[in-house]
Amino acid sequence: MNKIIASLFFAWCLCDTALAQESWQIGSPNAVDVVATRTSGTLTFSGTGNMKNFIAPPAPPWILEPGEQLTTVIIGERVTGIGENAFPGCGGITSIRSLNPVPPAVPSDVFRDVDKTVCALTVPTGSEEAYRKVPWLDFFKRVTATSNTEQGSITGGIPSTFSAGTYLIADYFTPDPQSDYRFVKWTLKGSENSITQFTVSNTPVELVAHFTLNTIVTVTPVDTLHKTYGDLDPDTLAYTYTTNTGVTNLTFTGALSRTTGENVGPYRILKGTLSTTDDYEVRVAPDIFFHINKKDITITGISALDKVYDGTTRATMRGTPVISGLIAGDNVTIDYGNNRWAEFADSKIGNNKPVTFYGFLLSNTPAAENYTLFIAKGTANIIEAPPVDPTPPDKPGKLPDLDPSQVIVDSIYVWISNTLKIDTGMMTNYYTVECGATKAVVTIKTANSNDKIEVSYKDVVQHGNNSQVNLNVYKPGIYTVGYAVNDKKYSLMIESFFLFDSLVAKRYDNVLLLKNNTGYKYATAEWFIGNDEQWESLGTGLYYSAGNNSDDVLDATANYKVVVVTDDGRTLHSCPSCPSDVSTAISAFSASSPLRAYPNPVSEGKSITIEGISEEVEKLTIYDLNGRLISTHPIQTGYAPSLQIPIPAVRGMYIIRVGDKMLKLLVE
Repeated sequence: MNKIIASLFFAWCLCDTALAQESWQIGSPNAVDVVATRTSGTLTFSGTGNMKNFIAPPAPPWILEPGEQLTTVIIGERVTGIGENAFPGCGGITSIRSLNPVPPAVPSDVFRDVDKTVCALTVPTGSEEAYRKVPWLDFFKRVTATSNTEQGSITGGIPSTFSAGTYLIADYFTPDPQSDYRFVKWTLKGSENSITQFTVSNTPVELVAHFTLNTIVTVTPVDTLHKTYGDLDPDTLAYTYTTNTGVTNLTFTGALSRTTGENVGPYRILKGTLSTTDDYEVRVAPDIFFHINKKDITITGISALDKVYDGTTRATMRGTPVISGLIAGDNVTIDYGNNRWAEFADSKIGNNKPVTFYGFLLSNTPAAENYTLFIAKGTANIIEAPPVDPTPPDKPGKLPDLDPSQVIVDSIYVWISNTLKIDTGMMTNYYTVECGATKAVVTIKTANSNDKIEVSYKDVVQHGNNSQVNLNVYKPGIYTVGYAVNDKKYSLMIESFFLFDSLVAKRYDNVLLLKNNTGYKYATAEWFIGNDEQWESLGTGLYYSAGNNSDDVLDATANYKVVVVTDDGRTLHSCPSCPSDVSTAISAFSASSPLRAYPNPVSEGKSITIEGISEEVEKLTIYDLNGRLISTHPIQTGYAPSLQIPIPAVRGMYIIRVGDKMLKLLVE
């Protein structure tokens, strides 16, 4: 039985490897005593005695062309000696098998070209010590390192010539663990004792690298994975953990962290300084984020005026909007222009009715992306309209009898000819002149004859507690008559209606537009169709469109009128008129075309076409009625002034903004 003493991995041998078997008689002194037989890469010496030396050319007959390999040498059990120069250039020999229990005599340099650090020498069992002599001894000086290749590998190696002595393992071998494994220790084969060095003597050294499954701690953050913009981060980020080896009851130090940034958005959770006292590898579960959410800010400082019942939900807004809740230093303002408006929850008469304010947007700045705008609701009253005042006689000084229904304040009675008394909430003494009237006579009287009335207006007739004023109201606008009773001051507001054609222009036979040369700045407007018996609201906006299709035109036989709210809270009215009486001139208009969206209203899931886009505008934005940004759509500059876009998926009213233009869109 043979025993493998050493192993060898690779080298080149310049020897004949022809597949045909060849034999040579190489005995000494009798050639027939020893025979060399080569079959493929195996060379076998058989017979009895010594083989001859190959001191000078020719070389041994098994040496042929370069690139041919001799890999195995077998020495018969009765071969007692190997001749000189038997294996010149045979560095590819990987196995030498001697069947003789007595080591054959060999010259000291016969194995000079054989790599003893990788060649395997096999000898009969029990004869190892006999072979442990020069030159066979060189085969016993091998040092090998092995490992479980599924757990890790080994890089590096030892020099081809290795003298006896002690060496550090780390100088020659490097353990390379597989993923999720770690290196534990070096041992000698068959031992569990950890070593850091090895000793070369007369026996092979077999090192073993030991690896073990690395304990990986996977941390999963929980709870408090968010904050509101402007707030401080939580002191710590809570987490749970699992391990791949089942280890529990770990002790941690440090804390998780996140990627840097303070604007609204997601931030990846990082390991930070978190570690275990056992020095296990700590990993954070993938795709876990810390979220910074938008901060709520509100608009205050605005309110709604009471109004007289008119069958609509429109409300008049007053006050200056103020943002509450901004973080100091953020560049955020309110953008609304003339596009703000207010609506009652319904049109019914009642007190403290909820009013919602619309048309407020946050400025288009980076800081504004960190906020969500909320507008505080208001309340106002819708009161029943009083009866029409009786018209006083035109002759100054002749006053009608006192009528308790005409008391407007502090037992003061007021009549104004050719007018209708209305209630705006802020000013109960507000009157509108009938369409076509050019003159109105104002009569003021008190119940106490001792009262003294003083009127600050021209063309006044005074009669103690009676006064009359003649007003020329041919020019549209609001006339103010100030007066005092016993030094207490009051005022009357008298509105002369605009002729429809002086306030409104027509375009395309399907659009009515407010002219911008009236001297007023408009906040919003409401359009009506009908007659004095019944008026139907067509909607609000600075223009009215009959539709977006070619056959959608204004009703040439119907009466239209418009009620305008100015930016300072005043309400102006137009007289009714037919579209055929309205000029199509546009010289008084803004040079830019109004935005148009069709279809409008639109069903959810559809697209709309926007027309009237200025060439220099680069994007279109959609907001809900609370000013929250819904979507942004880029616009290629220099193209036709229209764009087709998808609509929001949720039903409701939205605001479309293109540059400084806005319009409302209803999704049904």
